[in-house]
Amino acid sequence: EDTPILRLGYRLIIGMSKTVAERIVKARNPDNSKAFFFTSIPELIQRTSIPKSQLTLLGKAGALNTLAGDQRKAHWQILDSGAGGPLLENTTNINAKKHSITFIDDSAQNLKKLSEVEQLHADYESTGLTLGRHPMSLLREQFKIFMHCKPHAELALLGDRRFVRIAGLVTGRQRPGTASGVIFLTLEDETGNSNVIVWKTIQKRCHQALLRGQLLEVKGVIETEGSVVNVVAQELTDHTDLLYKTKIRSRDFR
Repeated sequence: EDTPILRLGYRLIIGMSKTVAERIVKARNPDNSKAFFFTSIPELIQRTSIPKSQLTLLGKAGALNTLAGDQRKAHWQILDSGAGGPLLENTTNINAKKHSITFIDDSAQNLKKLSEVEQLHADYESTGLTLGRHPMSLLREQFKIFMHCKPHAELALLGDRRFVRIAGLVTGRQRPGTASGVIFLTLEDETGNSNVIVWKTIQKRCHQALLRGQLLEVKGVIETEGSVVNVVAQELTDHTDLLYKTKIRSRDFR
């Protein structure tokens, strides 16, 4: 069975210019008949004349990994490319011995790869998502408190009216005008999105966590209606400080 493929567009790269994206697409398919793939970053620059700032955005988002190997190597090649001038172009008249300069191999082959946490941080900073492991997977490994929290995928198996503890990144806060003041939270973990119902009494008691928390632990009771599973919150705990320790940020859509 073939693995499903989802193509992510340039529009997801924060700060990416539509004009530059269109220029890349045109360079890949100049006569609308056959696609020509880029084989190196210098070739990409030559065929598209992309500004260095936009090239850097592509590199941070991992779009140049197939040309360079990874983000750090891509960044090095961009710095030493024709986009803005070679990295060491102004050093020809420097007395290396006098100034204690050590010239290193500029092939970027020995650059250390990003750690998994660094990669997550770069992905979220560039596109707001990651193709690697979800942040909650790392948080469960790093902090024991999350090992006791059920993932979204297991909630439906627990049954109605069961007490449960869950945790996740806050991706939504809603207070519909027809909901009598009830707030609905969406918590995202590595297995899906959990719906959390927060009544007024809990809102008052957990006001700071509710409004400011990016990573929440929720203790509550499962409420099922057909195939819909909600968690009615009894207590909210803000663990955003742990999120910052791993350099991961939530996506908070209000």
